[in-house]
Amino acid sequence: MKYLFFLLFFYSCSAFSQLDSLEIETAFEAYFLNIENRNAQGSMEYMHPAIFDLIPQEMMLALLEETVSDTSILMSDASVTSMLELEDSEQGHYVLVVYNYEMSVYDYIDSTAIIEDVESDFSFLADFYKELYSEERVQSFPDERKIVINLDKELIAISEPIYEGWKFLESPDSPNQMLQQILPASIMTLLEERSEARHQAAQEALENIEVEAGQEINEELPEETIDTLIEELPVENSEESEEPE
Repeated sequence: MKYLFFLLFFYSCSAFSQLDSLEIETAFEAYFLNIENRNAQGSMEYMHPAIFDLIPQEMMLALLEETVSDTSILMSDASVTSMLELEDSEQGHYVLVVYNYEMSVYDYIDSTAIIEDVESDFSFLADFYKELYSEERVQSFPDERKIVINLDKELIAISEPIYEGWKFLESPDSPNQMLQQILPASIMTLLEERSEARHQAAQEALENIEVEAGQEINEELPEETIDTLIEELPVENSEESEEPE
């Protein structure tokens, strides 16, 4: 359970100014509003400039415009749930931002489709997302041909002397090569330690499920279920990880 306590400590020991927190949340709301409104150019204004050293702006814009052109998927109702200061130095200010949002998936009907097939396909799609993200996170609305998925995601908010305001980097569950080329080594170390702890905690949760079920599960754990498994872990004596006054 040491990994669980590491996670609790990691999340609870954040201490940065209320002004910074407000500025980050305001910038995030503007960033996500552009995503929700399918404004590819507007969302790029909030991306960290170093991204465009790796992916030219024209290419990034084309990729984003192709993504937002898919009207079968809508992201909405985003809100910041927690923040964690990673580092504040002369090089820059780095904060991990955890946010929640809804992703709506619309299953459009082909006018030539048979009704029975349509209903079967929608049911299959809903079951697929429930298995992928867990049943608790997925709601299906057959009459509207809509599936709503409640998701948690992370990004890194960055403020550096070379530009004004806060910029964002989407943070995958496992730190990747792109982040390594942008973030300081000290930040990458923190993210890698956290990623390892999350995976270990999820593995412990899976082992607990196996014990309770009285059977062995020999499947690799899908990354999409990690957050759900961590949330379901019993938290004992979590007050020991709280920041002292």
